[in-house]
Amino acid sequence: MIKKVESVSQIKKEMFAMPWSIYPYANFLRYGVDKDFYSLYLVDDVLFTKYHDSVQVCSKAIGELQAKEISSFVLDNNIRMVSGPTESLEKIFALLGKGRIENGHIFELDSFNNSCVSNITLATEIKIFKEIAVLVCDANSSNTGYYGLEQYFDQIYSRYSEGYCRNWIYIVNRKIVGHIATYAEAEGYAVLGGLAVDKDYRGQGIAKALLNNAINDMKSENKKSYAFCYNHNLLGFYSKISKSSFKSSKIMLK
Repeated sequence: MIKKVESVSQIKKEMFAMPWSIYPYANFLRYGVDKDFYSLYLVDDVLFTKYHDSVQVCSKAIGELQAKEISSFVLDNNIRMVSGPTESLEKIFALLGKGRIENGHIFELDSFNNSCVSNITLATEIKIFKEIAVLVCDANSSNTGYYGLEQYFDQIYSRYSEGYCRNWIYIVNRKIVGHIATYAEAEGYAVLGGLAVDKDYRGQGIAKALLNNAINDMKSENKKSYAFCYNHNLLGFYSKISKSSFKSSKIMLK
């Protein structure tokens, strides 16, 4: 039986299996358990969280009963996406009867040799974040069902305003042509995402410069850098600059 977590005292750090639980754990540290848009649930000793209309499974392995309970929760609450360890997600997906599952990896990144001369700075102005949103959404135009311009802008600017993430930009002739961000940060780690380069400036090493800059900045703060990758064309590259990788999946329902 699913029980909603009502008190922070019900939660222990080890309930968040890492690195799969980086996002839900960062949200827990940031928001606690009493936000309308973020809530935590227990099925026996299995923890999962709900963030807006998505669910994050925090346990590496779950049983058939837990999978059945979570799949029912997903259907009853019109959840758009479920993410978590592949082993757990495959059990849930088998019970949903709809949607699709995408398998990928979480990479723990390391810095690498990069000779590109960078022109990188941190974004601070609202107008810059609007330009970032256009750049990133254009780079992900093939995934418009899940990437909305206004939604993405609201997400990255609100996170920045709350001190929850930072956004690096690459500028050429006063134009933003590249971007990368920390999508979550907490207690010794960061998730890197939003890596995008203007189509007219690709192939010049800008993406590598942004990525390496972000990794090195995190290293200087004693934070590990992780990246979620579902683009199989990038698996080889991330494998070369990673210390380790972990199988991760997401179920897309809308």
